[in-house]
Amino acid sequence: MPKWKIFLWKLYHNGIATSANLSSRGLAISDTCPQCNMAPETSQHIFRRCHLATILWQSGQLGIQSNSNLDVDFQDWLIAWVHYFYQQDGYHGDRLPIFVATLWGIWQGRNKYVFNGVIQDLACIRSLVNQGIQQHFTYLAQPISKVHAWSADSGPPGFLFAHFGASFCGSPQAYIQVDGSWTPTSTSAGIAWVVDHISSHIREGQGSCIIAPSALSAEAKACLEALIWAQGHGLRHIMVYTDCEQLVQGLRHQGSQPNSIAWTLDDIRTIGQQFQWCRITKVSRLLVQQAHELATHMRKDKIPFQAF
Repeated sequence: MPKWKIFLWKLYHNGIATSANLSSRGLAISDTCPQCNMAPETSQHIFRRCHLATILWQSGQLGIQSNSNLDVDFQDWLIAWVHYFYQQDGYHGDRLPIFVATLWGIWQGRNKYVFNGVIQDLACIRSLVNQGIQQHFTYLAQPISKVHAWSADSGPPGFLFAHFGASFCGSPQAYIQVDGSWTPTSTSAGIAWVVDHISSHIREGQGSCIIAPSALSAEAKACLEALIWAQGHGLRHIMVYTDCEQLVQGLRHQGSQPNSIAWTLDDIRTIGQQFQWCRITKVSRLLVQQAHELATHMRKDKIPFQAF
């Protein structure tokens, strides 16, 4: 529903009018949660940590332990669950609207208390959640011209990734750019990866010159070698950036993967599953610029290995 889209957009950008947000913007109000008076009313607190929200999630249909992994930012937690339900159930699955309706019910219950003085309990919030779910199905029952359906492969807007590892929720230790550089006039290609370590703020890059039959093959090989490098250096949580949509789609949908890189994709999946948290994300060329420049250097100079 449009109101849910706006609500999720505000949640993701930390734009809802929590007490903590209003206080930080200069309003002369307390930033304490009005319902429990135990902590600042941030999105993290309202939707994950506040006692009523914790019980609601745990006892609900989804059985989410919202107060676990509290070192994960609320926005990352939100997106992780949205993508998890989309990946598991598809765009028209049942769990994604239940998840959004639960967030919506928590916020509506909070506003009823703040603006109308209506004290909320578990039964009240559940009633609001159920109302949201019913409104969702009513909206879906409208003529198809009023419902903007998503392509089966598009995913939520702006987010195309393949996820591997033991955990779906988490945050990366390092961001790794990967890229391949190839020209049709030669079988030589350059591959490179550039790693930004979050805790130490250190950047390092490596690459090599290889034989590759296509640009896609070079890109896939760069991704594979980056994962092998990350695993060998003890990294357990990594975010990999690539500007190759075909690579990510091939990793997401094994049945339709390009035959030319099928073996490489299988190797990427095998190694990816050995991480605790591994996400390979399609991004713009700008976000892999350093890896692109290094890969081009490798291809032109035919240097077998380089680090900085």
